[in-house]
Formats: sequence, C-alpha cells, structure tokens
Amino acid sequence: MPQQAPYGDIFLVGTPSLDRTSALLYQEQRQRQAKAAQDNAAAEAGMQKEFANVRSADVPDLVDAYTKYKGLKKQVLFDKDLQKDPKKFAAAQQQANEALADVHSLINGSKELKDQYKGLNAAHGTHPDNFVDNYGELASAAQSTPLKQLRTHKLGDLSNLDTFLYKGPDQDFSKIFTAAAGQPKQVYSAEAPVDKSGLQTKVTPYLFGNSPQQYAENVIGALGARKASKAASFLWNHVPQSDRDKVDQDFATIPADKWAKAGIPQPQDLPTNTGNDAVDFANYQAKKYFLANEPKEGVPVFRTNEAKKLGLENQNRQLMEAIRFGHEKDLIGLRQAAKEGGDKTNDLWIDTFIQNIKKDALNTPPVEYKYKDGRKVYEHDIPLDPTLATSLQKGGITPTFMRVMSDGKFRIVYAQRDDKGNPITGENGKVLVDKTLSVPITEEQLAVNLGKKNVTGKARSKEIINVQNNKPAAPTSSWKDRAKKVQ
Repeated sequence: MPQQAPYGDIFLVGTPSLDRTSALLYQEQRQRQAKAAQDNAAAEAGMQKEFANVRSADVPDLVDAYTKYKGLKKQVLFDKDLQKDPKKFAAAQQQANEALADVHSLINGSKELKDQYKGLNAAHGTHPDNFVDNYGELASAAQSTPLKQLRTHKLGDLSNLDTFLYKGPDQDFSKIFTAAAGQPKQVYSAEAPVDKSGLQTKVTPYLFGNSPQQYAENVIGALGARKASKAASFLWNHVPQSDRDKVDQDFATIPADKWAKAGIPQPQDLPTNTGNDAVDFANYQAKKYFLANEPKEGVPVFRTNEAKKLGLENQNRQLMEAIRFGHEKDLIGLRQAAKEGGDKTNDLWIDTFIQNIKKDALNTPPVEYKYKDGRKVYEHDIPLDPTLATSLQKGGITPTFMRVMSDGKFRIVYAQRDDKGNPITGENGKVLVDKTLSVPITEEQLAVNLGKKNVTGKARSKEIINVQNNKPAAPTSSWKDRAKKVQ
C-alpha cells in the first residue's frame, strides 16, 4: 500500500536541533527575567533605605525619578522588539542609565543638604547671633522645599548656606559710645601747698566723663535693641584674641594717679570673659575708652588759710621787731626765720645786719692803707662770719678780709690762689691780693650778695650779677693801678 503523505494546513516535521536551540533560548530568557526580577527586588529594597536618608520634601521627586528609571529598565529587559534592534536597545539602555544617575544625584544632593541643614541648626543653637534674624523662617522653608526649587525660592537661594548667615553689622555705634562717655565734669581736685609756709594752697580741679563701669553699663543699656545686640555680638566674636589680651594688660597697669584724677578711688574690674557677648563687648569698649582718654586739668584755684595767715602776720611782726632792735649776734640766729618770713622780712634783716656790722666796725680802731702815690686812707675791719663769707664768695673763693671804707663802701679782699686753692705769698712773705676779684662794692651791692630782693637798678650791675653767680668780675679800671697791702 502506498505511503500516504501529509495533507492539510498543519503538519509536523521532526526537527530535533531546532527544538533544542529554542529550548535553550527560552531557558536563557527565563533566567534573564529571573535575574532582572531579583535585581529589581534588591534595587527596591536599597531604594527604600535611601528614602529614609533623604529629606521629606525630596521624596515625591525621588519617587518620580525612580519610577521613570524602572520603566526604562523594564523596557530594556522585556521589550522583544527593542532587543531585536541593537541601536534602539543601546539608546534605551543609555536612557535607563541616565535615569538611574538622576536618581542617585537626587539622593546624594538631598542627603548632603540634609546633613548641612543639621549642622546649621546645631550652630544656630550655639551661636544664634551669627545667623540672620529670620533664620527660623528660612530653615522651615528650606525643609519643605524640594531640592530643585531651593535656588529660586522667593526668600532667596536656600541651597546656599550663606543665605542663613549674618552678614555683619549695619549698626552705628558712634552715637552709643558718645552717649556712654557722658559730659566732662569736675570729678576730683588735688590740693597742694604753694610754699613751705602752708599759708596758701593750690587746688587743681580735674574734669572727666563717666567712669569705665558707668560707660559699660550705658553701652549694655543701649544694646537692648535686637539690632544693636546682634551687631555687638558679631563684632565681639571677631575681635582677635591678641587685641583682647593687649587691652586687658594695658587696663590692668593704669597708674593709680589716673584713677584718682578721674574721680575713681579704686581700679574697676571689667571682665571680658563672662560668656555674655553683650557684656563682654561693653566691658571691652569701656576699657578702650578709659585707656584713650585722660582727665583734663581745669583752672587752678588758690586758697588762703586765713587763720594761719593771721598767725604768720603776728609772727612776722614780732620777728621784724626783733630784727630792728637786735644786735649782730642776735640777727644771725634770726636769719633762717627772716628768709621764711617773706621778702619784706628778709630785706629788713639784711639792711639791719649791714648797718650793725658797719656800726660795729666804725667803733674799732682804723687801719691805715697806703696807695703807691703816697695817699693814705683809713679803714675799719669787719669780721667775716659764715653769713658774710658765704655770700661774698667769687668763683668758690672766700675773701681774706673785709673792711668798711671812709666813703661808706666796702672793700673785700681776695687772696691769689694756686691750682690747689692755697693762698700765694710774695717775696716779703705776705699773701698776694687777687686784683681782679678785690674791688670795692657799695652798700646796696653788699645787700644783693646777701640776698636782698628789693634793690635799686644801679645795684644790678654786671659786676654784682657776676658776684651772685660766683663768677670773678672783670677788673675795675679805677682799681687797676692800686697797690694792695694786706694788714
């Protein structure tokens, strides 16, 4: 019987090799799908962890980005038509990778900003004055605004941390400091005697403004406004430690005299480490204020002790009576008292002293004095007591003797002296006279030498000024050719 051939639309053909290949491909496809499912599940689990690390405001955008990525990735894995076209497959794979990169960029950006905001909030809690006054509003807006909208927010660029920081003071402190110093006023007066008698005192007033402590209190009071307080805190926190230490050191070494003249009995303590920026800033400025300003000396006032004045007047009257009627020896004992009694008492003592020594000398036997031309004059010796010897010194040389002449003048004789100050004697064994120094002087000139204050102009000659200054006078022409003879 002939073999019947297949007929109809369907027929089976045995193809063992093709069947094995198809089965292998189907198996590989199933494996890829299983791997994709496994990867997708791992990605989902990892993404859930990442969601916990991002800001709440970024979750919606992150979900959208991840959903986009999953769609593109699913297309790459399961779209058979796409897999048949290498170019379309590569493009789709690139899109999926870019979508995944967007997901990670959003995650990383959100996590980084979350950490930055966390540090910002901690810093604000510690030093709130370093931040803008509306920090709370900005922080709240930043937390509720998605990452992509932070830069263009109506409150400013919330992605830039500088937006939250205080930019520096716009507060004018000059008026605060001026008011804190106050107006200069008399705060202290120093009283000191004008002379040794204590009859009159000089009262010197000193003017100064507020004390450093008052200054600091005034500054603190002015910092009650938020703007000023914030500016003060900012400035204080930007003062270098070296500047703080220098001001503290200088303030600690201010002399007691300055404190006294400023009307402050004791140095004031103004610590700058209290931990309160406003207080530390105010105390620091108060120290600088006191270091930079000195108490101003006012117009002195002179006060007379009337009771002491009356007592001194009575004492001087008694002294002047004692001088008028006193003998030379008595006068010597009154010399110091006469000096301290004033010019009038001093001059009376000198005039009385001269008249007494002159009177006593004239009551002694005269001494003959011969000139070269044969003329003779007679003079009377005056003993050189310490008062006369000291007042008549010239160039440190004490006179040898003193005489009153017949014309009323006084001849004071000085011996020539060698380099060692010893008198020089001539061939006859007598002491040689220094003709330059040994010149006659008037009664008024003698009074000048003794310290009289009120004298005539004639007595103020160059010769007498030289005598007072202990300088040898130039030789007087009238004595140039005189012969000197020590008796």
